[in-house]
Amino acid sequence: MELFIARQPIFDTQKNVVAYELLFRSAGAATATHTDDTAATRDVLSNAFLMMGIDSLTDGQRAFVNFGTATLLDQVPQLLPANILTVEILETVEPTQEVINACALLKKAGYTLALDDFEPDKAQIPLILLADIIKVDFRSPKSMQGRQFAERLCPGRIRYLAEKVETESEFRQALNEGYSFFQGYFFSRPAILTQKSIPVNHLHYLQLLNHLYTADFDVDQIEQLIKRDLSLSLQFLKYINSAFFGFRVPVQSIRHAAALLGQQGLAKWISLVALRNLAQEHPPELLRTAVVRARFSELLIQHRPHPVIPQDHFFLVGLFSLLEAFLQKPLEDILEKLPLARSIKDALAGHPNPLRQVLDLVIAYEQGNWEQVLAVGEAVQLPHDAIVNAYFDALLWEKEFIVLTEV
Repeated sequence: MELFIARQPIFDTQKNVVAYELLFRSAGAATATHTDDTAATRDVLSNAFLMMGIDSLTDGQRAFVNFGTATLLDQVPQLLPANILTVEILETVEPTQEVINACALLKKAGYTLALDDFEPDKAQIPLILLADIIKVDFRSPKSMQGRQFAERLCPGRIRYLAEKVETESEFRQALNEGYSFFQGYFFSRPAILTQKSIPVNHLHYLQLLNHLYTADFDVDQIEQLIKRDLSLSLQFLKYINSAFFGFRVPVQSIRHAAALLGQQGLAKWISLVALRNLAQEHPPELLRTAVVRARFSELLIQHRPHPVIPQDHFFLVGLFSLLEAFLQKPLEDILEKLPLARSIKDALAGHPNPLRQVLDLVIAYEQGNWEQVLAVGEAVQLPHDAIVNAYFDALLWEKEFIVLTEV
């Protein structure tokens, strides 16, 4: 069975990623069915994890995986160790005695049990009594009532996860309401600042990017700008001397390193590291998402090269797709200061073009919007295997990048 597999981060109260929910479905079905979900869950646990490695998918964190009735009754969760798996019981699961017994066995075996959002119902009481975590749809009043029902039943014992938290203000509200975990894209939504100026340390990186994307590329200017930042200089020399390049003689000067990389390689690296340094005041997952988007876009276009648009343009659109969140400034103000190609700026602004088309596929994939993934993949003639493999490769590449840019 062909599968799409993606991940969505789950945060704690300090905005640290503590788990990933794994999103998956069969590529062959237009709509998910009970049979498809059961088979997909089995395939994800028994095949995809073995090929990819659970650590690569979840970066060493716990995995939340959805289970339906059939997979619970068959004890499918026990294909993965209890210390890395949270068993997420779908709201569609009827709490029959057989289901309750199966969940009790999992609980006894040490598994963490999470209930997906549910409506207050006395029939749910046996599952609530077994649950460690309850997920609450932050945009559903009935789901909120489900939390109140559970709190009256088990005051202070269960931890609650707010899902579909899409803004910083919603995160703050959920935090004040006592939620322990948070899921959604609030970390990538900018809280736009009112002042027009950009902080000095941010301007330094924008100056570097300005010089890198101009036609009159000057190695001397780039060398001087890099040397002005000790951290950036150390990161650059570490990168050029890494096993990735395998130079026999160590590269000891910024100028020599810049010459070896060339304008395109240098532009790509500086863009990545500049973004990393801009990300220091934000949750680390924001940078990871931007880097995965960049590499994912680049790998996808390698399968279907565009006859006119350079490959690195797709990389840059993915990388810069979260610039608003990094700089906390309106996108139009940021783009004015970057001499990027018009097609890149149009794509970042949401205007339809081939660059935007690939970015839309990448965003749909990370959000588990499989219908859009299938539609865009078909439109650009990208086969299922190419999309899934590109995503997994992008996750691995992001981990290598993080190591190579640490001082």
